[in-house]
Order: sequence, then structure tokens, then C-alpha cells
Amino acid sequence: MLRTLHGKKYKRLSKITWSKPDRQEIGKVAAKKEQKFAEWAAGHAKRVMSTVYEDKKRFARDTLHFHLNEAILDPKRLRADTGQDPPTFHYMAAVLDDMTLGDVSAPLTPYGADEHKAGWKGNRCKLRTEHMLHMYLHQLRTNNSQQVLASKYGIDQAAVCRHLWRVEHMLGFLGMMPTADTMSDEIRAAPKKEALELVGDVLNIDCKHTRIEAPSDKESNGRAYSGKAHTTTCNTLFVCSGDGMFVGMGSPQPGRPSDITNLRDNLPALGYPTDSFLDPDTPPGERITVNLDRGMVGIQHEWKGADLRIPHKRRPKQKRLPPWQRRENYGMNSDRAIIETNFSRLNAYQAVGGVYRRSVDDLGSTLNVLTGIVNLQRIMGTI
Repeated sequence: MLRTLHGKKYKRLSKITWSKPDRQEIGKVAAKKEQKFAEWAAGHAKRVMSTVYEDKKRFARDTLHFHLNEAILDPKRLRADTGQDPPTFHYMAAVLDDMTLGDVSAPLTPYGADEHKAGWKGNRCKLRTEHMLHMYLHQLRTNNSQQVLASKYGIDQAAVCRHLWRVEHMLGFLGMMPTADTMSDEIRAAPKKEALELVGDVLNIDCKHTRIEAPSDKESNGRAYSGKAHTTTCNTLFVCSGDGMFVGMGSPQPGRPSDITNLRDNLPALGYPTDSFLDPDTPPGERITVNLDRGMVGIQHEWKGADLRIPHKRRPKQKRLPPWQRRENYGMNSDRAIIETNFSRLNAYQAVGGVYRRSVDDLGSTLNVLTGIVNLQRIMGTI
């Protein structure tokens, strides 16, 4: 499909079905984008070296971008700054380029390029899409303030805020990234047999607490205070397939409700796979094995259409579990380790692994994009 901007035609990326992704196609898109950026960076470096600057501000900005280009092209520095390897980073950059119609300097909206304001004076972006993506991932990685990012990338603070918000929304929209919402939409729209094939035989469900800044009013602070984490948090439910892909995510809830309450009230709908949990007449061949943690003991009395595996808990005054229960717990915890590995990948980004300092309303969007990043890393084999 061709789209037009300023009289030029741009070809959109072919939409990938993330339930059955083509790893080679993603790799080709990433390699092509990396090659184009390397060619542009070489030309930019030649211009910087050969230009005699009279404007000190422009010289400082071009120098910053020269060093930034080198950091993006160096795999070790890119990994340290953003937590990404070149294939996943440049594929995300290709997605952003596609949504801006290939015009890397066009003004951005949450849905792509703003064609009407593209020619307005002073409305041109000073950063390429690779720079904006690097800034967004670097902010998630380090949780730096906007003042620090403005000095690091040579733009004003208002532009930093605008770029961060728009990059996050574009990566989470339109199904161009394998986010948890995109995966759940594909599973929900698939017929019963295909949905069961996409989900697989095993699902891992767990909750993750994300620390937030304490609300100013006493009532909101009380709702957000978690006795488990001993601080103000938001509790988010995640559904992970047996091969480690995030296939569903609930909306973040104030930290006071327990995990089992969050599971009852906020389980993401996956169509037949989740509907079958409540149906006791589900055939044995269609039952899904669900691995849960100890905080969800009691749900087995409600979900009679699934094979639930919950680790054993010690009874009051019981010092040690019997050997057979310890062996079973070891097997269950080994199967659940894959979702804990995914949580450790999320925690590598200090924006959600530390204290989330943005608006709580944006937490769901940020976590959704991070699930897409983890899924993309698994598809590309970098995990």
C-alpha cells in the first residue's frame, strides 16, 4: 500500500501477524533500516567535520548528534543506553519511520505524521526517528528527568516531552509491535481451534507491582498503598504463554487489592481460552494448564474448566513441607520461571523497575510498549 506526503510516495511495512511472526522478514527490515542510518550518519559526520560554524548553538547540537550517531551504531553502547540489540532497535525505528511516512523530520502526531503542519515555520523536528527512539528507551532505562534529556539531546524540554509521549503512543498503536494488547486482539479474533493453538497448552499468570509516587490526598494514598510491597504501587496482571510471549495484560490497579482479587476482576479476555476457565464441562483435550503463584490460592474453586497448578503452602505451625510437596513445588516454580524472567526484563527499565514518576494514567501504555519490546526480543532470539 502506497501513501503520499509532499508529492512523494512511501510504501508501508507489511503488517506482520505476531501470532506466527516471520523472523527473517523482521530481520531484513531491521538490517535495511540500520544500513540507511549508517549511510546518513557517515554523511552527517562528513558535514560536521567540513563545516565552519558561526552559530555556536547549531555547532553544539550537531556535535551532540555526531556522538549520538556513534552510540547508536555501536552495539555495546546501544545495549548499555537502551537495553536493546541492533535488530530490535532498528526494527522499532523502521516502524516509526513507516508511521511518519518516511519523512524523518516531519512533525509527529500519535497516529503518524502531521501532513497539514509539515510546512509550518519552526515545526520541523531536530531529531531523526532513531534519535527519538533512543531518547525514549534511554529515559525508560535510566528514568532521567526531562531536563537531563534536553541537555543530552540538544533540544528544549517541551520537545522532549512531546517526543517521549508520541513515540510511546506510536509504538503501542496499530499492531506494528507485538504488544500484549496486539497479541490478545489476535487471539480473541481467531476461531476456537486456532485460538487454542496460539495460546498453547500452558499459560502463566502473575501480578507485578510497580512503585508509584505517593498521591497527595489521603484517600488515593490509602487505595494505592500495598501491604505486600510496603509502599504505594499499582498492581498489573500479566498473562504469558508457555514459550515466554506476553499474550495479555490487565489494566493497572491501585496496590491495595490482593493478587487473587486482581485475577478475579481484571483478567484480560482472550476469547475461548479464558472463557473455558469458568466452564466445568470443558473437554479434557481442550483444557489449558495454568501456572499460578501462592497468592492466588482459592481460585481453583471457581476455575473448574482449567488444570490449575499452584505451589503448596505450609499450614499454620508447620515448619517444613513434606518431600513430595517440595518436589512438586520445584517443578511448578521451574515452569513459572519464564514469566519471572520477563518481569526481570521489565525491571531492567528503571521507569517501571524503580519508581514510576509520570502520570499513573500513562502506566498502562508504558507497560504495554515494554511487553512488545520483550516479545520482540524473544522473536529475534536476543533473550
